Amino acid sequence: MGIKSTCFLAGDSALAAISSPNPSIFPLNVDLDGDAVKDSCSWCSIYNGASPRHSRGIVFLFADGSAKKVPLLMFLGNDGDMWYP
Repeated sequence: MGIKSTCFLAGDSALAAISSPNPSIFPLNVDLDGDAVKDSCSWCSIYNGASPRHSRGIVFLFADGSAKKVPLLMFLGNDGDMWYP
């Protein structure tokens, strides 16, 4: 399986890496920031390591070579099919 051009490769992170929130790998199954939205995997850090530094947005590098700011809720909802695979 190839990587889709919409898949994020890197982004603003509080850790060495961002764990893909793909439900079969690192599912978003707990709410660690208290806003009633499941935002983190129970065995990962908040937002699976992503760090919303820019007005609640995260700058990501995508497989097509582009970079853009993605609002936190769009990342959590996989808007644009950005999680691998």
